[in-house]
Amino acid sequence: MDTAQLYDTFRLQHRELATDTDRRHAEFWEDADDYGSHLWFESLAKEINVWMGAKEKHAAIGAAFKYFDEAHRRGDKQVRNRIDVGLVENLFWQVQARNTGPGWAMLPPSLQQLYIAFHRRPPDM
Repeated sequence: MDTAQLYDTFRLQHRELATDTDRRHAEFWEDADDYGSHLWFESLAKEINVWMGAKEKHAAIGAAFKYFDEAHRRGDKQVRNRIDVGLVENLFWQVQARNTGPGWAMLPPSLQQLYIAFHRRPPDM
């Protein structure tokens, strides 16, 4: 799997989250033609962070995390970097503690390890 496949397949499998991410991304990067870039995956992390506050979105978050867990195992170096740096490093930023615990529990252990490797600890819960 390469980064184009990562982006395209995610969009097909997770349409609502991808559409919401596109809106968020356009708010900050109006002129950027960088869909599928690190910046789009940062926007995705920000949208997931918002969704963590809505219990009805948790199943979708869990499914997205599962997708990225498998993609990280199967993807090439660029895919792994996109998931690690673009997505995982930006998760849990400004998420209320009451929402962090359920979000962390949904994040697969391999992605938790990426988060801890960067932040040196799990998020505050």
